[in-house]
Amino acid sequence: MKRRSFHQSLSSQAVGMANAQCAVLLLTLAIAVQECNGIPERTRCTSQPPCFDLLIVERMAQRVSKDVPGADSDNILLKSKTYDKIRQKKYLHSCVLEKIFEFYENVLSSDQYIQNDGRELIYTLDRVRNCTYKVKRCEMLYQKANHQADLEIAESDMSAQEVAIIQLQKLNHASERLNDTTILETAMDELKSLHHYIPGSAFLKSNG
Repeated sequence: MKRRSFHQSLSSQAVGMANAQCAVLLLTLAIAVQECNGIPERTRCTSQPPCFDLLIVERMAQRVSKDVPGADSDNILLKSKTYDKIRQKKYLHSCVLEKIFEFYENVLSSDQYIQNDGRELIYTLDRVRNCTYKVKRCEMLYQKANHQADLEIAESDMSAQEVAIIQLQKLNHASERLNDTTILETAMDELKSLHHYIPGSAFLKSNG
């Protein structure tokens, strides 16, 4: 009888432990479901929404942009491969993005292109601006771009800061000639690829 009672006791303990483990598992699942707001299993839940969906910028820019044959002959925005050096440095990327936004806001505000879609894109770019890191050293970089002589080295051999200065100089040069139809046409042609220049180290991926 004692041996049977001993086995019964062990069996009861095992059942109790199993029940406790099951309860912990159920509690864990309940918390997970609550944190995901009831999103079904196999669906990945994210606690922070994206700061801004760049697909919106792409679609709006496609509607507003103009196809201009031969516009690439004197581009305003650097080629993506060269620009990649900028986007890898948060400080440089933030400062350059600010000037890109400012340039396109001026372009879209011109008498030739101001329209409902243009106004909406200006508003959208301002929202995207709020999704970029803010740095305090931009003015120093802008001053360097204003006074830096043209660099006579290949873009592939330039440092990230030198590439940023070249991009800023291109934007400055274009901004000074916004009454030139060729400049406006080039800007509107390149507008359709603007969304490619925003992602990088200075772009906030979420609101958190």
